[in-house]
Amino acid sequence: MASLVVVGAITATWFFTGLRPGGDDDLNVALGVVAVLYGTWAFLSHGHGRITALGLFNFAFALFVGVGGISEGLDPLARTSAGYVSAAITLALVVQLLVNQASWRKASSAEAETPGTPPIQGARLITRLGAAGIVAVFIAQRAGLPFADLGVVDAAVFASVTLFAAGLIFREDTELASRRVLYALGAFVLYATVFHQGTGRLRLVALACVLGLLLTARFPYRGIKWAAVAVTPLAVWWLAQDRLDYQESLNPGASEGRTGLESMLSPIRLFGQIIEAIDVSALTPSWGTTFLSVPFAVVPEQLQPDWVPPALGYQLVALVDAGRLGSGYSVVGTVYGEWYWNFGSLGLLLAVPVLSWLFIAVDSRFRRSLTDLASKPYALVSLVFWAMLAGGIADLAWSGTHTWAVRQLSRLPLLILLIAILWFTNRPVRQPQLWNRDPKLLPSALRDRLAGEAHADASCGRARVRRGHPRLSPADTPHPRPVASPAASPRS
Repeated sequence: MASLVVVGAITATWFFTGLRPGGDDDLNVALGVVAVLYGTWAFLSHGHGRITALGLFNFAFALFVGVGGISEGLDPLARTSAGYVSAAITLALVVQLLVNQASWRKASSAEAETPGTPPIQGARLITRLGAAGIVAVFIAQRAGLPFADLGVVDAAVFASVTLFAAGLIFREDTELASRRVLYALGAFVLYATVFHQGTGRLRLVALACVLGLLLTARFPYRGIKWAAVAVTPLAVWWLAQDRLDYQESLNPGASEGRTGLESMLSPIRLFGQIIEAIDVSALTPSWGTTFLSVPFAVVPEQLQPDWVPPALGYQLVALVDAGRLGSGYSVVGTVYGEWYWNFGSLGLLLAVPVLSWLFIAVDSRFRRSLTDLASKPYALVSLVFWAMLAGGIADLAWSGTHTWAVRQLSRLPLLILLIAILWFTNRPVRQPQLWNRDPKLLPSALRDRLAGEAHADASCGRARVRRGHPRLSPADTPHPRPVASPAASPRS
């Protein structure tokens, strides 16, 4: 029903606004409003009281496509030809509708599901490891160690905060209004105010989404999702101010004329520029070559073959500022733009099954880990892994596959270390076997010796029979005569 309403809204918007001469800006605003409403509704509805990967993708769509489209309609400086941003918003809406239709039921979880809780020893171990990671990075940064500000260290803190929060939230006696939940939220505030370096603001968003996933998995209340929607405008404003302050710290006056939201509002415009460039034959589709940058992201740059293309964000600079191509500057054009850049309009059709499969896989695996918490020692680690994948979905919606995949890979080392520790502490210990147990369990040398002794005894018995000493059965065994007691003997 909701899909029919959205299709009707898109059609009506184009009919009453898009066909009117000079109505391109109004059309962008109207389509942006439809995208905001639809994406927010899908976020609140999918998963019932739980936040899901598909729900987060829809909410990111509402912000990057919906709010971005509204901004383009209200911006007096047109940077694309008329109609291309409107086409970009419309195509993104269609893809979003199809992805939701294909994955909604399979990626959804029943509200009646009750999560288990892991053994207390495992939860404490995960909490302590997370706390140790936070403290170690804090000390390293305060000591001024040269590696303390690297991206991989930021990823380690991200994973540490996630582990710390998961170990607290998924204890049997934890309640929503409790000190443990406050400690988990405090760890996020610590990351935002102490460890965050001012760049990569979507890392903050991703960590907030991860904590939301964990919290609503343990306490599936719709009120938490409504609260997340309500605080989003304030969070966006804070992120914008944080960005402006960071720019001023690097170069006084650099924030003049900026809003701090350029990276959030520009992706839908760049998607429109991609459509325009392919439409006028200014460029040809890449036919999937940009996806090759993902597997080579773990290979040092000097060891990569020459035929490996740079990540898509570096290639898109040619549409924005060709003079900065190859300088390390990058831009983003949404996941829809990524598929259009690679395959043209066909790419949007290919994106539907791929994205649907992704959200079904992530949400179902997250749900399975949730139900296995009480029975499997590694279930909480698995839950954290899938929560981090789902929490970073905003990276995927914003810039495409490369950023999302690379950031997830950088967060894995701490989880691998945790798995090794859990394996060491839960490894089976061999117990010494008693001699009176099953002979199959005895050492081979002892088993052979006992078998030889039994064979010798049997041979001795057969020899006695051959010499005329018949083997007596239990019935033929003579019994001693009872001896009368003195009290029972007759008197002499």
